Amino acid sequence: MGKAQFNVEERSVSYPGQLLGENVRKGENVYIKDGKAYSLMRGLVNIRDETVSVIPVRGAYIAKPGDFVTGIVSDDFGKVKLVDIHSPYPGVIRGGDDKHRKEVELSPGDIVNAKVVSVGETKEPQLASPWKLEGGVVIEVDPKKIPRVIGKKKSMINMIKEKTGCRIMVGQNGLIWINGDKTDIAVKTIKTIEEQAHTPGLTDRVGAMLDEMIKN
Repeated sequence: MGKAQFNVEERSVSYPGQLLGENVRKGENVYIKDGKAYSLMRGLVNIRDETVSVIPVRGAYIAKPGDFVTGIVSDDFGKVKLVDIHSPYPGVIRGGDDKHRKEVELSPGDIVNAKVVSVGETKEPQLASPWKLEGGVVIEVDPKKIPRVIGKKKSMINMIKEKTGCRIMVGQNGLIWINGDKTDIAVKTIKTIEEQAHTPGLTDRVGAMLDEMIKN
């Protein structure tokens, strides 16, 4: 193993799937892939010598049946998978629940989008029809701002997809998956919408901003 290299700073906020470092030791809530360490969840980075860990910071999202959420698989118990969906309660995927679809093979660290079908007495959302999202990045947005990111009749999110050419999967829990050559532009655009969600004329401004960034 070569010299440990960290891509994050101590006590910085990590997001699911974020690269934390290379040639480092895996601590809590971290997974290793191809010699690189990635965060399993949103949290505070903890670095001790050559070991990197993530201390969970749970969000305020409370799941409702019918919501579509984006999350990252955090635990594998065979037929049952737990998914960090930026909520006080993990999402639960049970293998074999959907008889009409081939079961998706999932492992800790995988990013998924799934539908909340029920929320039981334990408050843990039951998730169904998961789609595994390959590559890309996950960013975090205030769940209350998600309707503005999507826009009326999906006008805002469709405009971002069309102008950037990115594949984008929006979770109503505030986690958004983005994959494409212009990911950086899509991220900046979505963050601008989050910051200016309360202002009028946002769609026109965002369109002009996108055109300017793509032109340059």
